[in-house]
Amino acid sequence: MAKVLMLTGDSLEQAWELLGDEAGLYGDNGGEPDGNVWLPSDEVDTEAAQRVIDAGLGRMVEARYFDGDDAFAKLFGFMPDGEDDEASEEELAQFADTLKGLAQDLPGGWAHYGAYGAGDSKWVILKQEQSIGAALTQAEPVRTIVMPINPTIRREIAEKVVEQAHPGYSYPYQGQWYTDGQRLYHVEEHAPWMPWSDDAVVVSVDDLVFEYGGADDSCDFSPVDERDGSDITEAAIDFCLAYVPSQIEIAC
Repeated sequence: MAKVLMLTGDSLEQAWELLGDEAGLYGDNGGEPDGNVWLPSDEVDTEAAQRVIDAGLGRMVEARYFDGDDAFAKLFGFMPDGEDDEASEEELAQFADTLKGLAQDLPGGWAHYGAYGAGDSKWVILKQEQSIGAALTQAEPVRTIVMPINPTIRREIAEKVVEQAHPGYSYPYQGQWYTDGQRLYHVEEHAPWMPWSDDAVVVSVDDLVFEYGGADDSCDFSPVDERDGSDITEAAIDFCLAYVPSQIEIAC
């Protein structure tokens, strides 16, 4: 998860002037990116971002980046065929419509850069528990707290990460696991309320290991051996456990 500048004002021209060269991070090959919010293709320079914020034309939000369509589509349990140089224009258009349809089902905002089905495809997704409206209107001061992870739930956290890493797991249909460091919470996509208190600080178990625990895209926590389809759940949990931190510092 990264803190990025989302443009929220009515005057894009003024925002471009304030951003200077950084304005290019909101352009997609000379045009506008697909999506329903203005999220950049990469992190914006701090000074440029502050100029936009001071002018009331943007605010910092948490977003997640996905390089390539496979990584993005895995959120939905949908695995595209990947790049296909032989695909017709009609097939590519259908593929793009499918991915955009998946993005529209997300509770937060999104932006897409590059060509669908190609190596430069990049997705930027607003953090799930942030609604677009909240991101536009909230202006709470940022503070950093230390969240200790209870040793008694570290293995259970790893178990949930592995569960969600299963090739057939679908976040929209099966929900997502979160933790406040002391216990685990399961949240369905359309849950009417969150199962934690309003002042609680929580993080998804995926973000805990990938954003704070040091895991990267090379870390495969799937409980299924891709070579023969055998069950390797316990080995995957042991592997994931190495990336469950004992504590984290989190901005909230």
